[in-house]
Amino acid sequence: MLCVTKVTGVKGYRDEHLVPIDYLLHSSVPGNKFNRLYVLNGSCKFPVKVGSRTGTATLGYAFNYNIFSVIANSPPAITAGSDASSQAAKKKKKHAMVSTIRYHYKK
Repeated sequence: MLCVTKVTGVKGYRDEHLVPIDYLLHSSVPGNKFNRLYVLNGSCKFPVKVGSRTGTATLGYAFNYNIFSVIANSPPAITAGSDASSQAAKKKKKHAMVSTIRYHYKK
């Protein structure tokens, strides 16, 4: 089946390719910004046969999503210059930012 996906709010994003019927639809969209509404939408077309009649079915989809960010599990302050300080800074840099993607099916 042929699937085409676009994202309203991300200029130039388009994903179009032939996929098998059991394909798990997914998208990796670059350039998202925090606290902005995006709409991932598209369609898949595939052949159908009902009785002796053949045709093409089109399945459309749309997901509204927003990316929020919060600071979580920040380590306690440690005196600068100590080995523990540099380790805590690395840990904070690696684990301090948590992003949540929320999406809703749109009929």
